[in-house]
Amino acid sequence: MFERALEIETEMAAAYAWIAMLHGTEYVNGWNDAGADHFKRALEFAHKACAADDSAPIAHHALGIALMWHRPARRRAARAAACDRPRFQSRRSARGPHNVLHFAFDHDRAIALFEQALRLDPQFDLWIHAVGRAHYAAGRDEQAEALFKRRLIRSPRSDVTRAYLATLHGHAVRHDEARHLWQELMAINPKYTIEHTLRILPYANRAPLERFVDGLRKAGRAP
Repeated sequence: MFERALEIETEMAAAYAWIAMLHGTEYVNGWNDAGADHFKRALEFAHKACAADDSAPIAHHALGIALMWHRPARRRAARAAACDRPRFQSRRSARGPHNVLHFAFDHDRAIALFEQALRLDPQFDLWIHAVGRAHYAAGRDEQAEALFKRRLIRSPRSDVTRAYLATLHGHAVRHDEARHLWQELMAINPKYTIEHTLRILPYANRAPLERFVDGLRKAGRAP
């Protein structure tokens, strides 16, 4: 549908931006056999969005997200492009890429912005997972577990939220619950792999990822 919109209006920044985010979403989740070419297309369309209208918040939002998944050297560019611009804190841009702050280990600031985004756009339940992931990375497991369970009520087919809950149960020696969650995860997405999650999440410090694997290992879900 966005491609059809571009046939009508060739300089529609929002259409380019949403195509970029769709390619990025497939790349990050590994959907539809997405690979590195999906990431390249995400970056290409995000740049096209900025070229079409450099004043459009959604264009820089798309570019910030694309750069966030890039190599570590590009993370500062993502933050500059997406987080440090005042206009991205407006009501129209509640879905600002606050993940950049989280992956850079500024968890508390990221949580505050995620929660603000949720207040402005309460239907976008992915932010619930994001807040939980930030609490998990900060070592606040009780808060993280409550948020992951809340996210599964809103989005019952989430694979990665189940993975995070499973690792929490592994650390808490609740192995039966962890195994049950993993069985549900595999039924929902048989192609899910721990390796993909580790490869994609661009933490500046690998400690949360190591803890993620350790929890699954304790639950018997990782080698």
